[in-house]
Amino acid sequence: MAKIKNLIFDMGNVLMRYDPEVPLKKFVKTEKARNLIRRELFEGPEWVEADRGMISEEEMYESVARRIPEKYHEELKKCVYEWIICMKPLEKSVKLCEDARKWGYQTYVLSNAAQSFYEYFPKFYRMEDFDGVVVSSDVHLIKPDVRIYAYLLEKYHLNPEECLFLDDREDNVEAARKAGMQSMLFTEDYETLRAFLKQNAGIEAYQQKKTIRKTVAKTLRTLLLPLFVAAAVLTSACTIAPEPRTTQAQESGQVVVGTDATQSSSASLDSVPAYSGQPYVTLNNNVPDFTDADMQTTSYEEYSDLDNLGRCGAANAIVGIDLMPTEPRGAIGQVRPSGWHTVKYEGIDGNYLYNRCHLIGYQLSGENANEKNLITGTRYLNVTGMLPFEDEVADYVKQNNAHVRYRVTPIYEGDNLVASGVQMEAKSVEDDGAGICYNVYVYNIQPGITIDYATGDSQKSADMQTALSSDTDSRQSQEKTYVLNTNTMKYHTPDCSSVSDMKINNRKDYIGTAAELQQQGYEPCGRCHPE
Repeated sequence: MAKIKNLIFDMGNVLMRYDPEVPLKKFVKTEKARNLIRRELFEGPEWVEADRGMISEEEMYESVARRIPEKYHEELKKCVYEWIICMKPLEKSVKLCEDARKWGYQTYVLSNAAQSFYEYFPKFYRMEDFDGVVVSSDVHLIKPDVRIYAYLLEKYHLNPEECLFLDDREDNVEAARKAGMQSMLFTEDYETLRAFLKQNAGIEAYQQKKTIRKTVAKTLRTLLLPLFVAAAVLTSACTIAPEPRTTQAQESGQVVVGTDATQSSSASLDSVPAYSGQPYVTLNNNVPDFTDADMQTTSYEEYSDLDNLGRCGAANAIVGIDLMPTEPRGAIGQVRPSGWHTVKYEGIDGNYLYNRCHLIGYQLSGENANEKNLITGTRYLNVTGMLPFEDEVADYVKQNNAHVRYRVTPIYEGDNLVASGVQMEAKSVEDDGAGICYNVYVYNIQPGITIDYATGDSQKSADMQTALSSDTDSRQSQEKTYVLNTNTMKYHTPDCSSVSDMKINNRKDYIGTAAELQQQGYEPCGRCHPE
């Protein structure tokens, strides 16, 4: 077994106490109402979707409110928007993290959490103290999906055998094992855990190595500092593009639009290649078109006025922590960007073709219903195309308490109401692009859908129609009725003997497939063996 070098912590009931009974008791008057809101909100599908980053708190409230009597809506609203009062740090875990870092471990957080994570977690833990953080709503994956573990390992270049994952749920622990990590069920037995970590670290040996490293580092600084200064003088261009994006582009053979294509801050559609299966192409060798005067350390945001067709123009910002939101995202549904249509298609994540896409994302700016910052964009543009680049910037700013010069420019053809795509440019300020540096064109398309960019009208392409029909028939043939136990996370056939023993508050009926339930973290009952 490999030596453990990296500790990966779950958040809820590992780093912080999570207890939904706190807001229920504080905001809900009767036991009947508490049982109802507990089941429909905290144990409902919307909570999972918020953790997955697919819906906002407002959308969660609206969806749950449709299932419960109106007389409980105010109590429900309090629980939705003020539930974080139930979060408080586990003091012994705080001390454990501090000591673990002293013992030589790298520490990471891997949590199922909505975007409000960034509101409450920094109140109790310094984000910069952790070597990395992955939140489910940022990557649209939730534990125990093995892919979220793989994402963390890839993002931070970790050897899974050198990682110890700690979680209070057995299904999450088991998924970590499947991802190749060592894992342990967290039971708040701090004494045993501390003893294990100290033994694994070899404290005395570590202290000796630490002294040696300090001596070597001091010597190297003396010898190499003049060389570093000389190199800094000679280096002025962006040297590192965001990972994994550049690597992916190189490996996939994506077309790179050269310098001639982007002499101005806006991409030329004439020089952007047709969409070929990748969500973006790089422009100007991935170097943004910023001047030295643009690279400032004072945060700001600036938006263009709408043109005579009601279309957004370029949005500019210097993103810093002080620009980021400190409260939950508000409603944006009242804004109708140019070319907006409310239309659904099966086969699209979330079903809706169009999103109200922020040019400068909410996580970077805290902007809500700003019509100068919202365009009609496909789900593919919003989540697959733009979001990973936004995440690069957000992660860098939070982890380094630094600034990033940022610009997003929607690109229209002629008088079209819907943008053909957006140009995204970013460059980290304090390190002159060493941390963040990119210039990309992201396609506003949706695979399988034909879009009329002049009006926003759309229709299924013929190949998608055929595929959807086949998928629908296949899915319907697999759908069955199951009974879920939301406490044990088991699913049963309706006639299973375990169903009669199930507490009513833990029971939930479900029509769908076993594969869908397993993706949500449920396991089959050992008695009835549901297929």
